[in-house]
Amino acid sequence: MTELKGLKLAESIKKDFVAEIDYTTIAKMKPFLAQSGASKLAEGFGYRAELVDLREYNTDKGECRITVILAIKDVETDKHVTSGVGTWDSSERGSSDRQRGMQMAYKRAYVMAIRYATYSHELFTQDMDIVLDSMPSKPQAPQAQVATSHVNTDTGEKIDVPPEMRMDDQKQALVFSRFGAKVEGKTVKECLDDADVAGMMNWILSLGSDPSKLDRNGEPQKPCSSELRGHIVTEIKKASGVSDKPDTPDIDSIAENRSERFL
Repeated sequence: MTELKGLKLAESIKKDFVAEIDYTTIAKMKPFLAQSGASKLAEGFGYRAELVDLREYNTDKGECRITVILAIKDVETDKHVTSGVGTWDSSERGSSDRQRGMQMAYKRAYVMAIRYATYSHELFTQDMDIVLDSMPSKPQAPQAQVATSHVNTDTGEKIDVPPEMRMDDQKQALVFSRFGAKVEGKTVKECLDDADVAGMMNWILSLGSDPSKLDRNGEPQKPCSSELRGHIVTEIKKASGVSDKPDTPDIDSIAENRSERFL
């Protein structure tokens, strides 16, 4: 199925969606696809989900983290269409319920995979279950972050360096300079290739989305810089083979050619 044909089919299925059940809307943001909406898309396209792997381990902070990997397959041919990864950890909303964690990780993997399998990533972004119904009454001051520039002496190319990253002269690539030892000195691609770290890309992209979450100073989490967001999204699309069209993918996003190793 071509992307254009798939998008048209997704749009026709979307017409029967019920607001706040199949999708959720927040002002000035692309609608968030819910699990029920993803199930309707899967049925319309003739797809089913198959559990590939479920991993449970403790983080350095002693939190429980659960990762679910799903394969989306064609019901009739059993052909592999794409894959999805979803994560959950016990620090979310102060919850430590393990059973809930498994359900949330599965849902995130399922919604992400269906979005790309059905081309509906053009219509919806990832289901944001961590967004509260009420937004903060008083807007938070934006974090003062300033991007810098790096000029490649060989090519003369000018590269914008997000404030959370630096240019590694040896790798000739942007690497993280913030967010802890797990990503320090690594490129986004290296993080995506590491199953134990890949989930942090989703965490970085979701910073500031939940007003109830506080940073280590007791202040509401601030979002990452727009330059870093754009860089991460670009690298995810390169890794997943998704066309470079406007979208807001979650890292819960690893597409077919990146996840075949799990099958």
